[in-house]
Amino acid sequence: TEVIRELKNCKIISRIGTGVDKIDINEATHQGIIVNNLPGAFTDEVADHTLALLLAAARKIRELDRRMRAGKPVSIAGFHRLAAQTVGIIGFGLIGRAVAKRCRAFGLRVLANDPCLTAEQAAAEGVTMADLDTLLAESDYVCPLCPLLPSTRGMLAMEQFRQMKPTAVLVNTGRGELTHEDDL
Repeated sequence: TEVIRELKNCKIISRIGTGVDKIDINEATHQGIIVNNLPGAFTDEVADHTLALLLAAARKIRELDRRMRAGKPVSIAGFHRLAAQTVGIIGFGLIGRAVAKRCRAFGLRVLANDPCLTAEQAAAEGVTMADLDTLLAESDYVCPLCPLLPSTRGMLAMEQFRQMKPTAVLVNTGRGELTHEDDL
């Protein structure tokens, strides 16, 4: 807010990427400054990173690397086929759809939760619509990719974490503030 107040000759604030949650839009509007963003600018990069983290967790890359470097035996016992697992995507915008496409390529079942998602869109994208409780209960990987709004800030807290499988992995490549970090 203070920075925007000091911008006497600024005409536009443009954020490269999705969302404008870090910009005081009310103050910018008051100053006559247009605020915009470039959704889609990093869709593929975020989707790729989400899948990289999911795969690293699924294949226990960090644990296996640590064991190998320590000279300890390495086993792939306990791995599950990705095609037998479920990913839950909260927020099915550009990034959510890109993540779903990548997950489907690995054979993962994809649950999607988004208030704007229709049954027709879900069918066209090859995903299953799910309410949040179902998504949390059935997913092996939970990916919050929705915008940060007052209604989504801290949407994943202790109550939601308790609904998840004990073995579930949270892959938050969306906004960090979607999760209540102390509860996590």
